[in-house]
Amino acid sequence: MQGKQHTDFNDLAAAAGLNEVARQIKHALANQSIVTQAANDDDSAPTSANVQHNGNVPADIERDMRLANMLKRYAQIMDIGKGTNKVYDLEQKIEYTKTQFVSEAGNKKLADLWWLAKHSKISKAEVSKDRDELMVVEAQSMFDRYFLIYGTKEVWDDVERIRLPVDTIKLARPNEYDIWLKSEARITVKADNIWFDPTRTKVPKHDKDIAINTFDGLPMKPVDNMTADDAQKLCTPIIELLLHLCEGDQSIYDWVVRWLAIPLQRPGTKLDTALIFHGEIQGAGKSLFFDRIMTRIYGDYGVILGQGQLESQYNDWVSNKLYALFEEIFSGSDRYSQMGMVKQLITGNTIYINQKFMSGWKQDNYVNAIFLSNNMMPLSLEQNDRRHVVCYPKKKIPEPLLKDVAKALDNTNDDMLRAFYTYLMKLDLNGQTAHSPAIMTGSKRQLIRLSQPNWEVFYDDWVKGEAGIPYCSSLTDDLYDYYQHWCRKGGERGTTKTKLMTYIGRREHKERLRYQMQGSARPVQSTIIAINMPTNYPTPDAANQQLWLGMQIQLMKNAIGHKLDPK
Repeated sequence: MQGKQHTDFNDLAAAAGLNEVARQIKHALANQSIVTQAANDDDSAPTSANVQHNGNVPADIERDMRLANMLKRYAQIMDIGKGTNKVYDLEQKIEYTKTQFVSEAGNKKLADLWWLAKHSKISKAEVSKDRDELMVVEAQSMFDRYFLIYGTKEVWDDVERIRLPVDTIKLARPNEYDIWLKSEARITVKADNIWFDPTRTKVPKHDKDIAINTFDGLPMKPVDNMTADDAQKLCTPIIELLLHLCEGDQSIYDWVVRWLAIPLQRPGTKLDTALIFHGEIQGAGKSLFFDRIMTRIYGDYGVILGQGQLESQYNDWVSNKLYALFEEIFSGSDRYSQMGMVKQLITGNTIYINQKFMSGWKQDNYVNAIFLSNNMMPLSLEQNDRRHVVCYPKKKIPEPLLKDVAKALDNTNDDMLRAFYTYLMKLDLNGQTAHSPAIMTGSKRQLIRLSQPNWEVFYDDWVKGEAGIPYCSSLTDDLYDYYQHWCRKGGERGTTKTKLMTYIGRREHKERLRYQMQGSARPVQSTIIAINMPTNYPTPDAANQQLWLGMQIQLMKNAIGHKLDPK
């Protein structure tokens, strides 16, 4: 207002009316930040009605206004018809003890005035209901986020996209937890209806059931409107790196690059085979390609593992994975003891997941595995192995090629990596499928031979004519004598006769037969390994089976005798 400056509310009321007084009081109350002197519990404070707060509002009027607001906001809690010393905040939904209420009011005198005044009352039941309704509102985010997994003590967190023990959310949000657990609005999902399905074709048994697919798509995307030829040109250094790792052999490269492309072109494809890249050459580029390049394509759906993960009783590292890279996982006898698990991982359709503090669950197996090692013998392969393609790069990665690939990895836009991904997505598979058997490479033959027990190597060499004796019928005693000589010469520790002859007997015809040596008066019976024994006699060389066997046994004895006693 313009004109005379008013010094109190009496002057203001006389000049402008009571409405203006009320307006200014409300404005002062709405903007107050401290407790007035009159409201303080101070017996020495002036009590005159003329004392004013900040020169604007009379203290007694302000106190009355605050008390009026408190009478609207707070209620005394009643317990079965009896009053308690607790106060309930109707706005904030909070209970206060009498002492706490004094602190909330700001001073004891104002709190006492509230207790003496005619204040509201509320029953404990109403308080519980009121607070429950508030908690339901506050707990609403839990209903949208957490789903109870039926039959377990676990929940599905739909924000983090992981399973959790139910105690995790109980500790994190204890107040809302009870409401969430007891509410009919809580979502429950069957354990069998939580799956990892990159094919995105799986559906629940019942249409009304809730299903959760934990696969959200690969993080990297191919380049739009890019041809296969253009993609190949843009990612030439990466292609040259892979060719280098494939020993420069174009046929091996073609098979391996299609192996890499199949599960990307058809997400969820489980390959029947695995790749092994090994060799003592440091800096060949094995980890550079299969770790730093391929795992960028797969993102969280790829995992790099060591021996510790294979030996652990918990295997949740394989959960929700498409690409597993094993580096230096086997040493010593472990390369034999872990082969069963490796076979299951490569070819098994399902895998049972064990996670610490969690119930186990069965999951479809979509993992495709690659093994890297600097060891000459990273895995033990069987003679008839169909699961592994083996490469043994013999040179370090050329320096110019290394610089080109490193530059691509440092590119924040992943231009070359996306071009390589596009190249794989558009690659012609040329009839190769997930079930195509592993091709045989020279490196694989060497690894198989290293993996074989010496009795298997001896038998293979004998069949191929490389053991120093003819591949012909023989007495088991003679053959075992030569095997022992062969082991001593090669520095091998021989096995027992029973094991050797059982192994050979399962591959050749072993039987106790009669044979007759040339010049002998009568036949002799013994256990014989019969090789290519005729069924019809006479033959050009022998009149009957006994004589034919005698000739074969003599041939073997002569060869063995020459080897054992060259003189």
